[in-house]
Amino acid sequence: MPPYRRPVNMMFQSYALFPHMTAQANVAFGLKQEGRPKAEIQERVASALELVQMSHLAKRKPQQLSGGQQQRVALARSLVKRPKLLLLDEPMSALDKQIRQRTQIELMDILDKVGVTCIMVTHDQEEAMVMADRLAVMTDGRIVQIGTPHEVYEYPNSRFCAEFIGSANLFAGTIVEDEADHIFVHSPELPKPLYVSHGVTGQLDMEVMISVRPERVAVTRQAPAQDYNWARGKVDNIAYRGGYTLYHVVLDSGKMVVANVSSLALTEMQAPTYDDEVFISWSPESGVVLTK
Repeated sequence: MPPYRRPVNMMFQSYALFPHMTAQANVAFGLKQEGRPKAEIQERVASALELVQMSHLAKRKPQQLSGGQQQRVALARSLVKRPKLLLLDEPMSALDKQIRQRTQIELMDILDKVGVTCIMVTHDQEEAMVMADRLAVMTDGRIVQIGTPHEVYEYPNSRFCAEFIGSANLFAGTIVEDEADHIFVHSPELPKPLYVSHGVTGQLDMEVMISVRPERVAVTRQAPAQDYNWARGKVDNIAYRGGYTLYHVVLDSGKMVVANVSSLALTEMQAPTYDDEVFISWSPESGVVLTK
């Protein structure tokens, strides 16, 4: 017979509260179902509501609470049962952006205080980057990369991961020089060779993709002095985002490249406008080699 295994106390987090119950009653519901003593229920419910900063609204019903407040009550309802594992499924999807960002930080603090392991499923890449200690990227039911947010973002292991987490400029080419600490890649999309000095995998004459994040791309009015990793183009579109501006630059080859230019950088030069001729460039450390 197989050995006996003690079941893990797991809670699936649902944000649907019972509308006819107060916040306090919603949190207490699971404990009452377990037949816990009244004194224990009162103590644990009070502690859970205090943890999520909802003690002062304990007597209100869900319709009297904001979306973020309802989520905190629902979280308290799960945590009050002291699970070892908490599964969150799209926990912030119904919230406005500002409330979502604030709730993300609050949720991280709460989980850190109680020490519960949390698995969160989300399609919001930014949310995953902010909240996770480790990320697992999935496609077609398979995990294709696991790592810290920094590892997955800075060193994607495939084209899918490069494009799914954040955004990326991708250049197809062939390795023409292969050394231990760098490679040079010839791409028909660029007039200059691609020089990559880290994360190097591949061999001579191998066809690869080079990924360069938009924030790594510099936009200038003069041609760079370096003899690699640059091209000339024209500004096709501009998207102002407050702290930064996205420039869509069409190269002479017809390739579209996106550059994320900070407001500080734009104040230090005459900001390019539509149809202006510009040059894009990036450092050897900015490229990542993708073999698939």
